[in-house]
Amino acid sequence: MTYHLSKFIKTAVTLVALLMLVTPVFQAQAQNSLAFSVSPSIFDMSANPGQAWRSTIRVINANPYDLTIYTQVVNFEPSGESGVPNFIYDVEDNNSTFASWIETSESIQIPAERTVELPIIITVPEDAQPGGHYAAVLIGTRPASGNENANKVETSQIISSLLFLNVTGDVNELATIRSFRSADYIVDRPETIFDVRIENKGNVHVLPQGEIRIYNMWGQERGLIPVNKQTLFGNVLSNSVRKYSFEWKGDWSIADIGRYKAEVSLTYGRDEKQSLASETAFWVFPWKIIIGLVIILYSFFKLFSWAIKAYIRKMLAMAGVPAAHTGATTIAGEPKKTVSVAAPIEAGMLDLRQRLSRTDSLQNYLKTIVDFAKSYWKFFFVFIAFMIFTWGVIWFVSSALTPNRDYEVITASGEQLTAEQAQEVNQPSVVNDEDVQNDDIDLGEPVITIINRSSYPELAAIVAENLLGEGIEAEVVADSSTSAEDRTVIVFSPSETEQALELSKLLNNAPLSALGTDEGLSTPEITIYLGNDNAQLVE
Repeated sequence: MTYHLSKFIKTAVTLVALLMLVTPVFQAQAQNSLAFSVSPSIFDMSANPGQAWRSTIRVINANPYDLTIYTQVVNFEPSGESGVPNFIYDVEDNNSTFASWIETSESIQIPAERTVELPIIITVPEDAQPGGHYAAVLIGTRPASGNENANKVETSQIISSLLFLNVTGDVNELATIRSFRSADYIVDRPETIFDVRIENKGNVHVLPQGEIRIYNMWGQERGLIPVNKQTLFGNVLSNSVRKYSFEWKGDWSIADIGRYKAEVSLTYGRDEKQSLASETAFWVFPWKIIIGLVIILYSFFKLFSWAIKAYIRKMLAMAGVPAAHTGATTIAGEPKKTVSVAAPIEAGMLDLRQRLSRTDSLQNYLKTIVDFAKSYWKFFFVFIAFMIFTWGVIWFVSSALTPNRDYEVITASGEQLTAEQAQEVNQPSVVNDEDVQNDDIDLGEPVITIINRSSYPELAAIVAENLLGEGIEAEVVADSSTSAEDRTVIVFSPSETEQALELSKLLNNAPLSALGTDEGLSTPEITIYLGNDNAQLVE
């Protein structure tokens, strides 16, 4: 008994020791599961030489523990044609680059489940070059490396807020469509990828916005792809080329085979709108089905030709003219009969009436009809084939001329849209997004606003409608996102705590993050940053 008790004590001590060692590991893993974000993620502003521009970046800490974040200001330039920024960490202090014009705090302590505002000041030099300038504020969870030769911010998680500055002066806005084409010239289904390459020859960034419309060979619209609608993340930087790729999948129909045409029409420009247009073509050619159709058409025309010849031989026989292949000759002096084109049909109807006149019961009546059909089977076979062919032609034309057909598109930002959603996105709209800061935003926003950062473009509208059903009015200020967030976060003014708690219950117990103070706000505010954790509302 003593031996077993001793063994039990040793085992218990070992387990406790293991738990003491493992617990810090679990805590470290929990600490590494960070949930913080910034807003706005892009600034688009204009300034005069010598002007100072002030704003803030809102940093949201949705974690149940305090968080220290560190910042670094860098320049950036386009990386290839993808639109991904290439950060330049070597920032000179001689006031020659945009990053050197920006002042901000090097680090900020954010309490648990709180939101703080990181101030930024941009002082444009008097001799600043007119046109576009580009920088980014990198916000991470580790400070810059202490190595003097290393300028890169080493972080366990890093988020950037991009800054686009247009310095007024001799600004030249000039963009062209370098190319617009379909990835495949011949496809076996109505689906392809379109690539639009925009070249910016000016000295300021431009945002081309518009649409791509797809038509079948009958001129009916078969797709609409919005280009950079409801987003400001599609800028083409000065003296660069950017490629946008769009995927289109049309609703399959055999009637829509043939040549397709796609037309792209875009506009750009701040002060004066300029337009761009181009078109491309491709073929929908399902060769297996085409071969089957060719065989069917060939067979029908052979059958039709045989039927006409048989009908003519019947007419000649009724007129007393022997068929050429029989070798018979007409008796001299025998008069020839004159028959109409419908004479064989009339003779068949007369034969049917004579047969029916000799029937005396329903059973004999049906038998007479069957015998008549067997006697004239060639005629009925050709007639049915002709009716089927005629119906097929009518169906083909009417289907090809159908004005609306379903389709799906994937935009350049990765959003997947149905035909209805694409039409809604393409409606004229003004992006007024807390996630996009510009110098035209005014104060006095609604108390509750919704910003969609999920993978579902329609989620924000659904949430707003559900909240309205609960008697809570909210405005959707952004119904699209370039990067999906997993969690919904509610940022609120301290005076709106009760309302924020109620919203959290309605939104799958979304985590809360309070603003540091109500000072500086024209009205108390609540901002809902929607994530994928509320995706069940879409389904």
